[in-house]
This record gives sequence, structure tokens and C-alpha cells, in this order.
Amino acid sequence: MKHSRSNHQFLASLETGKQRFENGEFNEAIAALEEGLSALGAESEQKKHRADYAAALHYLGSSHLALYNHRESLTFLNECLRLYRQQKNSSGEFDTLCDLGVLYERLGDFDKALDYHLKSLDIAQRINSAESEAKALNNIGAVYYGLRQYDEARQFYQKSLSLKETLPDKKSLAVTMSNLSSVYSSQGKHEEALALRKKVLEIRRELGDRQGECIVLRNLGSSAMRLNDFQNAKRCLLQSLKLAEALDDRRMQAVVHHDLGDFFAARRRYDKAKAHLCESLRLAEALGLKPRQCEVFFSLSSLFKAQKKYADALRHYETYHRLKEEIFNEESDKRLKNLQVLNQLAEAQREVERALQEKQALETEVAQKSSEIARSATYLLKQTYALEYLAMELRQVVSRISGKKTKDKRLLKIVSEIESMKSSESDFALFQSLYDQLYPNFIRRLSERYPSLTPAELIICSLIRLGFSSKEISKIFYASDVAGNRYRNIEKYRLHIRRKLGLTKNSQLFSFLCSFLFQSNLFTNNNLREIGALK
Repeated sequence: MKHSRSNHQFLASLETGKQRFENGEFNEAIAALEEGLSALGAESEQKKHRADYAAALHYLGSSHLALYNHRESLTFLNECLRLYRQQKNSSGEFDTLCDLGVLYERLGDFDKALDYHLKSLDIAQRINSAESEAKALNNIGAVYYGLRQYDEARQFYQKSLSLKETLPDKKSLAVTMSNLSSVYSSQGKHEEALALRKKVLEIRRELGDRQGECIVLRNLGSSAMRLNDFQNAKRCLLQSLKLAEALDDRRMQAVVHHDLGDFFAARRRYDKAKAHLCESLRLAEALGLKPRQCEVFFSLSSLFKAQKKYADALRHYETYHRLKEEIFNEESDKRLKNLQVLNQLAEAQREVERALQEKQALETEVAQKSSEIARSATYLLKQTYALEYLAMELRQVVSRISGKKTKDKRLLKIVSEIESMKSSESDFALFQSLYDQLYPNFIRRLSERYPSLTPAELIICSLIRLGFSSKEISKIFYASDVAGNRYRNIEKYRLHIRRKLGLTKNSQLFSFLCSFLFQSNLFTNNNLREIGALK
């Protein structure tokens, strides 16, 4: 019942964490997921829920990524990536590779980011998922855009767009269209950018995405200004400002006020230009947006210079220059911190790899010892049953012989000797010593706690603890299978064992045996390695 409650709590916490993540409540998602993992506890329970366990780690990694906790994010993402690969979960592996690519892109390690995104693209093409392939292509385009390699970025965005146009997800389609329009704008291809942004506006309005509509209207205004279409530029910018105010998006208001300031300055309407620029500056200062403040001071300096107010122009330019130096120093510090984080992440990755190598070596050693134990059990049981068979045959011979008491006594003496050989303690001691190398004192403590268990039943308990199925144990116990009896015999053994252990119908024999050493307080961390789950 305890395992049932912990499993239920884990699954409930996973669902809560998932919902919190999707709602953008990342701290709450982390708290729920960590609570669920704590409830799940032992490694054996994690293996029972390995798919959900990997998903929980993935949500934890993604939540930390959203909060810019890069070290924590990398730890969880690397672990769930390993689990997804073990489970051959291509979809989970794809999503994790995408997240890792985003993580390294943020830290400025574009080579590593590109490597992860290319691996995700390979998986998407292998599983023949157009949606995943489009996402991977878009991510690769973003890396090249960050590197200012606009031709490469455009090629990948166009490939992504071609795929997304065949898919029903219009929101994702709008994202790639916006990305491609930014490339065109950076290349000075403003007509191409304008045409795409008009399509994006239609999609945003169709979806009822007011935030997205606000952004694209601002971008349309920017494209129209560069094409000297001042009437449409003004219309789009004013619509964008109205939406930003309705949404109470002060960051966007600062951006659009700045654009309107530049617009009116270009039209030599200096009073309106100054009013919008000052409002942008006020919002930027209130929000602590230093780069926006810097840009607005430059625009104000240009505005005063156009009005031949050179003292004001110089004063604002000096402020602009001071802020620019501060931003440069802060960005240098940020780049240095990113390098430090990358070094820490690299060291953490090496630690994980070392731990995995140690774990794999331990698993190999455990597998080898399990094989030795199985061979020992096979030898012991075959010898026992062979002697038992000989004793039975001799008894039948004795029963058929009559009137020859001397021979009867000699035969009965042989039977007695076989019986004594059958229960050889040295063979069982050999089996127990091998088993103690994996789980010290398990057999001894089990026999002390439940003295009614026979040696054969103790051996079966030991093999179940190692993850052997009834079918596998039957092959060890019996050389041949007459009419399928050997499997049924093991099932009878299991039933007798359950009764002697006092287990209810809802209790799992494997789980009980796994937790037996926990209950006896006779375990160490090195004894908690699992061979496999009972089939």
C-alpha cells in the first residue's frame, strides 16, 4: 500500500508540474515535480515508472531553462536525454536536444547549439515527422541568425516554412514567417519583409493573439518607414501603441513610443517627436531597460541637433555615450560569466560522464555476478534433483526385492547416504556466499525472519530479487518441461512463499523482497543496485 500511495503521489505531482509548466509558472512546476520525485524514492520505483520519471526530469530541465538556471537545467536535461535514449523514445530525445540547443545558444556557444539542433534534425527526419523537422530547421535558422549569417538563416527558415505551410499549426507558421521577415529586414529586403509581415498579421488576428498582433503591427510600421510609406507606418505604429496600452504592456509601449518619436522626427514634427521620445525614456527608466534608454538618448541627441540646439544635443549624446560604455562593460561581464558557466557546465558534463561510466562498470559487474549465481543455483538444484531421482529409483528397487534382507539393508544404506548428500550444506553455502557479494546478509536475514522457508524457497526468493521471471527460474530448476509442468511448479512455489511471508493479494513479491533489506536496516548504498524488473 505504501508503494501504491507513493506512486499515486508521484503521478499526481507530475501532472501538476506539467500544467504549471504549460501555464508559465516555472517555480511552481519545479516545486511540484521535486515533491513527486521525492515521493517516488527508490531506484526500483523509478524503473517501474521510467517513462514518467524521464518526463518529470525533462519538465524540471525545461523549467530551469525558462528561469535561466542553466547549470540545473543541464543536469536534468542530460539525465533525461540518457533515459530517453535507453527507452528508445525518439520524441523525448528530440525535444531534449532542442532544449539543450537553446541553452547553449543563450550562453553564446553557437557551435554546440548547432550540434544539438542538427542532431534533433536527424532524429526528426529518421522518424519522418514533418512537425519536428520544421521545428529543428527553425531552430537552426535561429542559430545562424544569432551569428549574423543571414543567407544560411534564410535558407533554413525557408525550408521550415515550406513544411509548416502543410501543417495545421498556424501559430508556429506565424513564428517562422516572423523570423524570416527579420532576416529580410536585416538584409535590407524591406518589401519581402513587409509582404511576410502582412501574412503574419492575418494569422495573429485569426488566432485572436492580441500580443502577437501588437508586435507585428510595430514591425509593419518599421518596414513601411524604411520604404518611405509614412502614412501606413504611422497607422500601424499607432494601432500597435493602442494595443500595447490595452494589454498594459509597458515594455512594448516604450518600444513603439520610440519608433513614433523617430517617425515624427523624420517628418520634422519635432514637438511630437520629443513627446514620444520622452515618454519612451520614462518607461524605459521605470522598467530598467538600459539598452532602450541608450537608444532613446541617441534619438534625442539627433532630434536636438536637427533643431540646432547643440548644447542639448551634446548633453544627450554624452549621456548616450556613458550608457553605451556601461552596457558594453555589463555585456563583457555577462560574456565572462557565460564563459564561466560554460566551463562549469563542461565540468558538470564530465562528472556526469564519469558517474555513468562507473555505473555501467558496476552494472556489468552485477550482471556477471548474477550469471555466476544463476549457474551456481542451476548446479546445486540439478545435483539435488538428480540425487532425489536416484533415491526414488532405489526405493522402488528395494520395494520389489523380497526375502533378501542383506541386500535390502545394503540398498537402504545407499538410499540413506544419497539422502544425506542431497542436502549438502557446503553447496548451499557456496550459493549464499556468491549472493552475499551483491546483497550481503539477504538470505541469512530472510531465513532468520521466516524460518519456515526451505532452501529451495530461499533460492527462488534470491533469484526473484535479482529480477528473474518464473519462466527463467523454471529453466534453472528443471532440466526438461513435461507438459509445461515446470512453470506451474514455480508458480506453486511462489504461492507457498507468499503465504509464508504473509503477503496480501495486492502486495508484490518482487517489491517486498527489494524492500526487505530496507526494513531490516541492513543495507548500504552500494547494495541498492537493481538487475532488472520482474517480468
